[in-house]
Amino acid sequence: MDFADANFDENAYRQEEFRLAQDPTHGDSGAYSGGFDDWTAEQWEQKIHYLPREGFTHELPTPDQRESNWSMKQQYYEMIGKYIHQFGFGWKDADGNTNEVPYFNGSSPFSLKYMDMRDDSNRMLEYSAWGYNIALLNHVASALDASFTVRFAKRKAKAQLSFRQVPYDGELAKAAGLTFTW
Repeated sequence: MDFADANFDENAYRQEEFRLAQDPTHGDSGAYSGGFDDWTAEQWEQKIHYLPREGFTHELPTPDQRESNWSMKQQYYEMIGKYIHQFGFGWKDADGNTNEVPYFNGSSPFSLKYMDMRDDSNRMLEYSAWGYNIALLNHVASALDASFTVRFAKRKAKAQLSFRQVPYDGELAKAAGLTFTW
């Protein structure tokens, strides 16, 4: 996120989006006649009627939406790298001739580096999930082994599986528990 925050300028993207909306050859409603502040306050359902049909498919969550909703924040960071034809205008090193086509068709080494960083991060997240699952299975196997060991020692052992919801990151998450008594 730090790399994106340092190298993606949301205002530059919004300015280019506004410039395209003012061109009557784009969209199906002619040229947008309001000012920049009006444009940024418009709902996406209205904006798309002034933007080029090709390449403009997503609206960036606003800073307020990103602050109050973790999934909106995640969506923002995913979109600015994934949809380069639309959001490429916002990368500080963006180089492209926007006069030939109404969407970004240039290049941005920052966006390419950012997507590589996201790919590496997602791969590490997947590896950590595997590690977590392996550790969990190891704990279950160890608990079962302990239970059987006690049983063979002619002690009474009891295992109980329970499910509940626990608070995690501001939301309720499902959790399972295994309790052994002997």
